[in-house]
Amino acid sequence: MATFQIGGIVSGLNTGELIEQLMALERRPVVRLEQRQLELERKAGAWRDVRTRLTNLLNRVGDLRSATTYTAMKVSSGDEGVVTAAASAGAVPATYEVEVVQLAVTQRYVSEEKFNDINKELNLEGKLLITGKEKTEEITIEAGDSLAVVMRKINDSDAGVRASIVDGYLILTGEDVGQFTLSEDGDNGILDVLNLKEKRQFQEAVVRIDGVIVPSPTNTLQDVIPGVTLNLKGTGTTTVTIAQDTGRALAAVKGFIEQYNSVFDFISSQLAYNAETRTSGALFGETVLMQIQSNLRQMVGNPVEGFPEELKMLAQLGITTGKIGAGVTATGKLELDEEKFLKALEANPDGVANLLKAVGDKLHDELTALTRSTTGIISGREKAVKDRIADLKEQVERWEVRLEKREEALVRQFTAMEKALSQLQSQGTWLAGQIDYLAAGWNYGRSRGR
Repeated sequence: MATFQIGGIVSGLNTGELIEQLMALERRPVVRLEQRQLELERKAGAWRDVRTRLTNLLNRVGDLRSATTYTAMKVSSGDEGVVTAAASAGAVPATYEVEVVQLAVTQRYVSEEKFNDINKELNLEGKLLITGKEKTEEITIEAGDSLAVVMRKINDSDAGVRASIVDGYLILTGEDVGQFTLSEDGDNGILDVLNLKEKRQFQEAVVRIDGVIVPSPTNTLQDVIPGVTLNLKGTGTTTVTIAQDTGRALAAVKGFIEQYNSVFDFISSQLAYNAETRTSGALFGETVLMQIQSNLRQMVGNPVEGFPEELKMLAQLGITTGKIGAGVTATGKLELDEEKFLKALEANPDGVANLLKAVGDKLHDELTALTRSTTGIISGREKAVKDRIADLKEQVERWEVRLEKREEALVRQFTAMEKALSQLQSQGTWLAGQIDYLAAGWNYGRSRGR
């Protein structure tokens, strides 16, 4: 903090402005340090962005390495009014003729009498037994339970029966259990109070698949066709076709290429130098980043050792990269020929999957080493830059202390100068007064002597 001063009262000089100009000259080293600090902060931010983008690329590489990307199947129905279907692991390409002979009808019980207050205690105690084809589920009813509580207990059980209340009537509908019966453990009056009567009889679904009759207690058939779930919607005949889901592999490749190109563009912008404007990217001249870009380009462009000649490069799948310096359209980014890729995938799905996994494995190892949060190559570069920034901050702080002392010294010097000038001015005024006094006396003496 500068010392309080009133400058130039005696000398007429604007000492405050002079001190500011002198301090501006003294601050030049600090300005250079602060500019360098801003440059390093820009560089640290750029390294952080590089690591984030490479981490995103690593996530996309995970899709290339996943087996489900290439083994996924899709299933279609010729008439979704008859049956819809979904495929999972284990499904194999095939076409089936499916005839829905009859749909399953769930069994239903409804209480004969209306309960005016479903929260009123039923004054029952015992066990309601719900017996299906494979097991009997016990529903324990305790003293103080209301109809609403009984409904909740049935729904919380594994009976395969859904309980509901509509306008005071208790309704039990079979879901997963198929046909079921109701009884009680002992003679506790549970069935008498609930007074449930069968209103709809159970009917199983009947389906004929390629001539084989398949019964089902529900309208959902799982793994009757391996890896396929059939949902019956109506009676009739249709075809169900299972095929490889090439769309998932295509989406994985597109996602990878999009992120790869984003990384490539960003790295190129950070390494760039514009001779006309004399401006450069934040990481211009960083050999580590140049090597990262070069390694990525080689991994996606070079042949994979140990693979057959007809399928050892991504270019053979329609994934190509331009060569740097090979023309205005050669950017080093990846491009995808979708038609060529899909043809290769349909012709040799295992070969395409193995090649993409091999490239993915190489990229995974490289990107993992680069992006580790504490021991990665990029985090090491970030730390080095941050350490340099911290060092510059300390230098600036030391300079600020010295400059503050220097400014205080200048203020003292100019203040002393003003004081000295003031004293000289006072002495000059006194001397002038003495001279005027002597001159006046001499003139008076002369006038008396005439």
